[in-house]
Amino acid sequence: MPLANVKDLGFERSAAGNLFGYGTFTITAEGKPKIVIDYIPYPEQLYLEFVALLNRNDREDDDEPD
Repeated sequence: MPLANVKDLGFERSAAGNLFGYGTFTITAEGKPKIVIDYIPYPEQLYLEFVALLNRNDREDDDEPD
């Protein structure tokens, strides 16, 4: 899925996920049904990296001339 299509990224962590070190991502993309990915290891780190990629992609789109 191209990063440009991602509209929202959610992150959740249950009590068991906290204990065992996993989480769940919920991705909403343009024109696609909601995607849920369970049992992601190191979810905080991956979430921060993914958000950084989305923000960098948004800045690059803003820098392009229309």
